Amino acid sequence: MAARQLTVIGGGVAGCVTALYAAQAGWQVTLHEAATLGAGASGMALGLLVPSDNQTRALDALQRQGCAAWAPHNNTSNNTINNKGLAEKIASLAGVDIATLYRVWPSGAQLHIAGLFQALAVALPRAGVEVILGQSYMPNTAAGVTLWAAGWGNKPVSPTMLIRAGAACRLAPCGLNTLLVGRGGEVQGIYAVPDWDDSVLVGTQNIGTLNAPLAAVPTEALATLRERAGYLFAPLATAPLLNAWVGNRPLGAPRLPLIQPVAEHQYAVTGLGGLGFALSPVVAQQFLQLAS
Repeated sequence: MAARQLTVIGGGVAGCVTALYAAQAGWQVTLHEAATLGAGASGMALGLLVPSDNQTRALDALQRQGCAAWAPHNNTSNNTINNKGLAEKIASLAGVDIATLYRVWPSGAQLHIAGLFQALAVALPRAGVEVILGQSYMPNTAAGVTLWAAGWGNKPVSPTMLIRAGAACRLAPCGLNTLLVGRGGEVQGIYAVPDWDDSVLVGTQNIGTLNAPLAAVPTEALATLRERAGYLFAPLATAPLLNAWVGNRPLGAPRLPLIQPVAEHQYAVTGLGGLGFALSPVVAQQFLQLAS
């Protein structure tokens, strides 16, 4: 029997991870990305995998499940790629050391975003995914099943989608050597973590829900971010600023389900709103359940 065909539109983390899972499940997969892998909101993330401590909401349970799926683990009885955590799976396919993609901190884990998408560019074709980049027109999706995973580009098929803007900045090395997670009070929702080159990434998931993307971090929002980060670790308030950016993250209404059918044999990833890396393995698993 011929393999089922899947067209994935969007080369962010949800599209890439779903394409990988589907290819390893026996689908014939083509992934279309208008620019390069990780060119949108996924490429602007801090790479944090911090399990939620909220025990009541369904979304938080899925977030914890997704964080766990990234974690590498040892399986001495059957050391096949399908029994590895997602980070280890990608590293193995790409032929790189997992330490260049993923590391664990006491408060959670961290993905190296640039390294991850470089590895995915190698891993996806090796897994059997045809990756088509730089395509400015909408691909023909008549054959097989289509998954729209283009973030804000899903708007034509998911009209209820909004934008949640997340502010982030990169600071010069200032002595931080662990992941800091702000919970409660003045630091709620603030994250700070050293990058692989010892510069420090500081961000917050939400500076507002918008009707159009922000091009730059508002001056007041950046000042507030740095002031609140300083409550976590004082040097973050005064370390030299290297650059700052906005991650325009699509947000579905409602947040669940993570995948919605939009037409016959067509599905769309709802806006993951700053949780895309943690939720991407769950998106892939749910898509395969829905489309099979």
